[in-house]
Amino acid sequence: MSEQAKRSVQARCEDIGLVTRAAFWLYGAYVLALLGVGIWMLTQGADQFSLHVTQTQNGAIGQGFFRNMLEIDFSRSSLRADAAQQAKLAYLIGFFTAWIAKVLFCGILYQVRSIFRSIAQEQTPFVLKNCQALRRIGILIPVISVIRQMCPLVLMLCGIGEGGTGSLIQIDQWLIGGVVLSLSYIFEYGTILQKESDETV
Repeated sequence: MSEQAKRSVQARCEDIGLVTRAAFWLYGAYVLALLGVGIWMLTQGADQFSLHVTQTQNGAIGQGFFRNMLEIDFSRSSLRADAAQQAKLAYLIGFFTAWIAKVLFCGILYQVRSIFRSIAQEQTPFVLKNCQALRRIGILIPVISVIRQMCPLVLMLCGIGEGGTGSLIQIDQWLIGGVVLSLSYIFEYGTILQKESDETV
């Protein structure tokens, strides 16, 4: 690779790194703000929450509201017909399971940020910590998909849900996670080859 092409790729990586750093901090602030809102909602009375459950031939569909503004949609057959009597509990379960998934996604952004920061410092993507960061991303992707499907199960355990119709195992997300894990081992192999080349030189 020519020196000019190398500088061009480095500049592109620096630009992407800047964007990922900004995305991480902005999204992190958003997640923290949501946590503050969630804690505040815990202190509010049950009359501030409402739950509308509509029965269809394929199961109940529900929408939860806080002060008729902040809306949460529940997947089909997640709620029982009488769940409206426990509107606050249902709403907070939906809110905090979604919040946990957002925290884990913030973890993915942090790993991506770390990769580009490492590239800027080491002047190469082939370092062990980048392989480890890719591996963590590969694990987080399917974990997030499971967390997102946990809401119907938690609602059922609390006696106000029917368990939903979805599966905890989202095949496409597990496949994507597997692909990222595979790439992490390819990067690790490249790291070993580069280290051997540097030692030879």
